[in-house]
Amino acid sequence: MARALSEVSCILLSLLPPPSVLAAATSSPGSKQQKVGRTFGGVAAKSLTGKGHDFYLAYLKTYTSEPEGYAVYGYEAAKVVISAMQRIHAAGGTITRASVLAEVGKTKDYVGALGTWSFDANGDTTNRTMSVNTVRNGEFVMVKVVN
Repeated sequence: MARALSEVSCILLSLLPPPSVLAAATSSPGSKQQKVGRTFGGVAAKSLTGKGHDFYLAYLKTYTSEPEGYAVYGYEAAKVVISAMQRIHAAGGTITRASVLAEVGKTKDYVGALGTWSFDANGDTTNRTMSVNTVRNGEFVMVKVVN
């Protein structure tokens, strides 16, 4: 699908994992790389600041490669769950699946690798950052960040 879309010079909003989109966009003969784009929920780890930049540097040092696009989100999710478990323990509560789920939902003004964010009443994150990317020289390049 991605290859077919790239060959007809249209904008591609990524429904496929980023490596699949990049491979399809750059592998077809005469591909219209400059016309292929994708949105990404957030920004690439190398573009993060503060604790996010610290995560990026630690990842590079540990694994000697660029982190996958959503690696920082998995890292942040684990930190939020651990934080919830620590709050339950500190309050003398019992750590169960239900208690952790309830406590995670209470996360407010969390300062982490993705900046400062919360969960709203619906359980959605208040972090609304998206990036718009295009393909240049066989690589995704961020064009702009939108909130």
